[in-house]
Amino acid sequence: MILALLPCLALAVPNPGLTLVTHLHSVDSSDAALGQFETLLAAQASLAPALVSRVSATNLPPTADELAPANCARVSVSGLPGTNHQAALVGHYVRRTGLVSSHAAYESSSGKFLYFNEASDGRTMWVAGPVLGSDQAGLLVQSDSATPQQATGEWYELDEHGAWVSTAAGFAVTCDPVPTTVLTTHIAPAGCAGAQMKALKESMAGISTVLHRNGFVLDLRAAGLMATSLDYKSHAIRDCAPMIQLTNPWAGKVSQPLAVSKCHYDGHKMVVDHASPGKTGVHHDSFACSHKLDKIAQKWNCECRTWKGDGTAAGV
Repeated sequence: MILALLPCLALAVPNPGLTLVTHLHSVDSSDAALGQFETLLAAQASLAPALVSRVSATNLPPTADELAPANCARVSVSGLPGTNHQAALVGHYVRRTGLVSSHAAYESSSGKFLYFNEASDGRTMWVAGPVLGSDQAGLLVQSDSATPQQATGEWYELDEHGAWVSTAAGFAVTCDPVPTTVLTTHIAPAGCAGAQMKALKESMAGISTVLHRNGFVLDLRAAGLMATSLDYKSHAIRDCAPMIQLTNPWAGKVSQPLAVSKCHYDGHKMVVDHASPGKTGVHHDSFACSHKLDKIAQKWNCECRTWKGDGTAAGV
């Protein structure tokens, strides 16, 4: 028996339009300047700004490779309050090209440095200070570790009296990889008319051109969004047709399965061939089938069940 499935339906109107997914490198998802992405995209792709809205912005979690000490491209110094004499040394330090004393060196956006230093008496240490390679420092830890975040000793700070004192509890030097923000942007059509949806689809060419242009990143930086690069990952277009949501018709009922011998999608319709309830000797009031795609196996799985209207088990 070949069954044309009549499912229980619930209709919902989707949010029509174009959804873009872009990865912005060196940008945190909390960056207040993220709105510049939508503003510049709308202007340069000739879109009405009122129709462009950011849906979500989330950080990609760092990979194990990015967190590996030898690969860590950005180190965070944290745990000193704003009133601390060395508060200016708190922040992110990005690894520089080249080595200092055979070790990587790091520089903050405010022009401070974190580097390996060897004293005249042979002691080795990691220090943070205003001059790269200098003995002048505001923070230090005695260590011969390969990177500052691997130093296991106690960190000291130079206080306002010129004395070295232990840093407060909570001070830390950690690997904090440069973030990548997954920015999902929604572009709504002017309306649901066929011509308006067509215009939205045709705008993809202009959007693609903008996002693949090297100068777009420079424009973002000039507007305050300090992305180092971006990757245009994907897009999807949803028209104004209502979304069909299927419900399980046998939920909460006493049901039993019917054997399925065929479950095939021919590109246009789903065909489910199952055992006839009459041939199996089952008396029932209702039966239905469901289908679901196993994305890993790339196989359609079908299930058919039968039940009686009075809630009792279907039977002979």
